[in-house]
Amino acid sequence: MAAEIAKPVAVADGTDPAISARGLVRKFGAFTAVNDVSFSVARGEIFGFLNSDDLYLPGTFAAVAEHFGNHPESEWVCGDTVMFGNEQEEVLISANVPKSAAHALSWAYKAPQPGMFWKRELLREGFDDRWRYCFDHELYVRLLHAGHKCEHLPVTLAAYRLHPASKTIAEGDLFDRDFDQIAEIYEPRLEGTARRWCAATRLLRQSFAASRAGRRGQATRDLLHAFLIHPEGISGRNFWGCFRQLLRGSAPT
Repeated sequence: MAAEIAKPVAVADGTDPAISARGLVRKFGAFTAVNDVSFSVARGEIFGFLNSDDLYLPGTFAAVAEHFGNHPESEWVCGDTVMFGNEQEEVLISANVPKSAAHALSWAYKAPQPGMFWKRELLREGFDDRWRYCFDHELYVRLLHAGHKCEHLPVTLAAYRLHPASKTIAEGDLFDRDFDQIAEIYEPRLEGTARRWCAATRLLRQSFAASRAGRRGQATRDLLHAFLIHPEGISGRNFWGCFRQLLRGSAPT
């Protein structure tokens, strides 16, 4: 494994002057746990949170505090994350942080939430409780659209646990629904290439779903439409993944 996994911690002892971990709750399900409880009791100027399934690794708080101390202009960082559990080998995810609202809306980033830390002022509006599954993704889009920047911290900070009952595995299709609805809200606010990229991503997702459902005509039209409005996408994995799915046809039942 890339880093030793720390034991779960519910409430920190408050000795770290830079980061307070108070406010972590046994199970993050209600948005009030982070929006109200955690913000009200966390004393530090740097904020992060975990689901109870996930873990911070030894040295995480020190590494994050050191970064913000050495780079006072930084306001949002994401470190690397180990994925473990669900009877699979541990995998280290080196974060490809979201670089713009379009980058996030086109699902071109890979940055698991447990590796995220923010300066407190960025989160004063909290998470939007409309989004049960993609509330963190919506936050990223909102912050990026407002001009904030996420930086990669090349340190393994957290471990993300996968198991059959987790939302990521058990309710993955509902993440897609949230993602698409968030894109519908923010896409019209973008301009030029950014807006074309997001629109093409939406069409590619529709093409993939249509192929799996056996609607090859619709899948072909959506794929061609995506190419016409964003031809740059032909060099990307998403375009060719949709093309291969179109050739394979519907998913087995």
